[in-house]
This record gives sequence, C-alpha cells and structure tokens, in this order.
Amino acid sequence: MHRLPRPTTVPSALLFLGLGISLIVTQSGCPGGAELENADAWAGRFGNNTGGAPVATGGTGTGGSTTGGTGSMPTNWVLDFATVTCPGGLDAASLITTDCAKGGCHKGTLAAGDLDLSVANIANNTKNVAAAHAGIQCSLPTEPYMECVPATCPAPGSALLVNSAAPDESWMLKKIHGMHNDCGDTMPDETYATATPDKVACVEAVVRAIAALK
Repeated sequence: MHRLPRPTTVPSALLFLGLGISLIVTQSGCPGGAELENADAWAGRFGNNTGGAPVATGGTGTGGSTTGGTGSMPTNWVLDFATVTCPGGLDAASLITTDCAKGGCHKGTLAAGDLDLSVANIANNTKNVAAAHAGIQCSLPTEPYMECVPATCPAPGSALLVNSAAPDESWMLKKIHGMHNDCGDTMPDETYATATPDKVACVEAVVRAIAALK
C-alpha cells in the first residue's frame, strides 16, 4: 500500500516564499551592500533629476534662485557690513539704518516704494533686482494722492537697484546723485549728495559690496 505525499506545512511554504523573494531582490536593479559604497555609480539613476551641479539664476526680486534638476532653492545673499569701509569713520550698517531703512521710509513690510533696505535684507532685496518705481505720486489736480509710474522712468526691468555688472549704474546711486530724470524723488533728499559727501561715499561702498557678492 502506497502512502500519499505529506502536505507541505505552512512554515515550509513560508520558507520557500521567502527564498523566492530574496532571489528576486538580489537580481533586481536596486543598489545594495558594496554598491552603496560607490554612490557615484548610482548618481542620476533614480527619479527625474538631470544631475549636474546647481546653476545660479539671478534677479527674481528676492535675490535670484539656485536650480538643479527639478528642485530649486532661493539664494541668500547677506552683506557683512564689517567688510565695508566708509570715510570719516562712518559705520555702514548704522548709516543705512539711519538714513534709508528708518520708520516711514524703506523699512519693513510697509516700506516706501515697496523697497525694504533693512540691513538684514538689503542684499537680497537689491542685487540685480529691477526698480519698481512704486509709490510715486502723480499729483494730478483731481487726484493729488494718485500713484503712477512717470513716463520719465526707465523702461520696466531696465534699471537695477544694484547692478552687479555695472555698479556705478545702480539705480540706488542714480537716486542719490539726482540722476533719475524726475522718476520719483532724490534719495534721501535734494541736498544729500552735496551736503554729506562722506555719507554718499559710504552708500556707494555698500552698493559695490552688494554687487560683488557671490
């Protein structure tokens, strides 16, 4: 009399199933063990990242962005004011705070002309950023408080607050030196460029330092 084959036990079935999964994994394209020790061999093999070093792209209004593959992150230009040398013993950070980024002028979320020149933000907010020519009053007889962009202003996007390629052409300096062709007011006032030459030289030094940031 022949005996019938013994049925495979559940633990035995699980064992064979585990061995099969292990074999499939080891034959698949996933890196493991020693392969992970050579990460370069797997660079760009996953996802849709095109690889390569991040490439800087300038002037987005927040100081530009750095992009690589499909991701992006904003740049963070920060000016170390200790590296800016001003004549007459002036402190660059104090000067910007006192004469530019003060209450009612270019400070904070309610800054004049939508331009915040606070020392912590000045580099990101000005380097290769186009002047908006905002907050200029047209002074029309029927609308004395109406704002507009006068026809004398440069074409949109053509005037950079701090021009990294040509710092002397920076719109901030043109506003100080009265070279803005009646596009708004001279900054911070009509007498600044002639009455306070050391201060003007200090602002120029700040602009050039921002332009040189990498």
